[in-house]
Amino acid sequence: MLTPHERRPPYLPGVPLHRRRSAPTRCAPCHGEQSPLVHRESTDFLFAAAQRDAVADGENLIIDGTLAWKGHAERLLTHLQHAGYTIHVVDVEAPQHVAAERIVTRWSHGVLRALSDPADLAARLGGRWVPATAVDALFTEFREPDHLPLRGRSVTQVNALEVSEAHTAVGCYDLYRTEDAGHGADHIERRERPAADGELLVTWTASSTPVE
Repeated sequence: MLTPHERRPPYLPGVPLHRRRSAPTRCAPCHGEQSPLVHRESTDFLFAAAQRDAVADGENLIIDGTLAWKGHAERLLTHLQHAGYTIHVVDVEAPQHVAAERIVTRWSHGVLRALSDPADLAARLGGRWVPATAVDALFTEFREPDHLPLRGRSVTQVNALEVSEAHTAVGCYDLYRTEDAGHGADHIERRERPAADGELLVTWTASSTPVE
């Protein structure tokens, strides 16, 4: 298993040097494990460029992210609000152990597919790995840097709700949650903003009838 600071030797042991350039590499099925090495490039440059072009063209957007950094989430929603977008926030939550298990499952499925079908270029990318520290940072006692007590909630859940409440362009906020790595997320709660400049109000919960 690779960490962002480790690489496997890009050659096959016992293969002469003059043949290594054309030989399959040991790391070929595991490129997905090296994704943290290009994370900044993919988010700060490639994603940013694609988002900028889409917003300029008025395209509908689906943006997938953790909202782990509230400052980034605020800048993103502010930018979309100024561009005239109506925003629907979908927050999908899971306990820490479930999130960690899903990472391992996603990674192992990708690696097994790469090993079973080496002729498939897409499969050869292998499974994407996320360091355990990335998950641990989302389940802390206090949020940094303001030291807000999280009271058992993830940083992402707190951030998602706070930025949704603060930006009037957010017309709907849906909360989903799963307690089982092998089970899909259940719809827990919906909040909507009846008036453009009004508050985000609970209009439905899984444990009750619609809220009037």
